[in-house]
Amino acid sequence: MGRLARGVSTGALLGGYGRASYAGTCAPSALGVYQCAGAANVATDITQGFAPGGTADIVVTSDPDFGLDTRVTGGDGISASGSSGNIMITTSGVVAAEDGVRARAIGNFYDYDGDITITAHDVSGGTTGISTYTYLYGDTTIDTTAGTVLGGVAGH
Repeated sequence: MGRLARGVSTGALLGGYGRASYAGTCAPSALGVYQCAGAANVATDITQGFAPGGTADIVVTSDPDFGLDTRVTGGDGISASGSSGNIMITTSGVVAAEDGVRARAIGNFYDYDGDITITAHDVSGGTTGISTYTYLYGDTTIDTTAGTVLGGVAGH
């Protein structure tokens, strides 16, 4: 059963995570914009990480055939980390990982954190299905009404 969660996320900056995108699953189409396609391959899938830096927004969308499964290779499924831009992640396939979808709008003392918006079809995680973090003032919206989240939803 899907869920819709909306709230203001706050917390203390503990650190961010970002890793370059690897060929095959998600590819950039412009600064901070990524398109994901292709079926999951549990033997070879790796974390798809996005951290363009600066104030750029991060927009990740997927084709209907998209799948990502890092349960064998380890790590998160989709991981996005931005300074003060917004983070928008939309998946239409299955994402399975330690944390299925992880988004961090880390901001700083001088810039407004970006907002995080996640629309996910089916996400599962060994720890959490969806995990979000904003440093000071960013809003977080999570919509899973089109699917399910296994492993929970966490945010601060």
